[in-house]
Amino acid sequence: MKRLSAHPTQTTPFNGIMPDKESPASTGRSGPGWSWMAVHAPWSSSGPSGRFRWAVFNEPHSARADLQQLLDEDDVVADQRRAAAALRNSGVEDAEQLVLVCNSWALAMHRVGPGESGPLAGTRFYNEWVAMMQNNVGTRLEIHGAVMEGQPMIMWP
Repeated sequence: MKRLSAHPTQTTPFNGIMPDKESPASTGRSGPGWSWMAVHAPWSSSGPSGRFRWAVFNEPHSARADLQQLLDEDDVVADQRRAAAALRNSGVEDAEQLVLVCNSWALAMHRVGPGESGPLAGTRFYNEWVAMMQNNVGTRLEIHGAVMEGQPMIMWP
């Protein structure tokens, strides 16, 4: 697992979640609040690439609902049905931060600090998660094994 090297400062088709729908629950593009992101190839030795939800939400449940809606409705990640079901059935409705790991994607819901952009906060959160996983080999191997067998995994602090 490798860390993301930098966060984007403007949205492009290469770093934004597509489609990047407007949400009535979002409050703009800077914190405080919550947002989420998707990281392609989190297990790759060549390095992952991040896609960010640029909207920031006032409440964690609004960000989670936005992520759930995207997984339910749009073709964004491989094995999306399993990822959507894992999030819906996770029992972590009140989590303020979480990571959902699928076969080729990691989806992270995270806090956004005052004045911070979603991508900056997401990059920091993802890199902290990678550092934690690198320091906990047993957990990393357990998650990687389950994911490679087609079972999405959810972690939350």
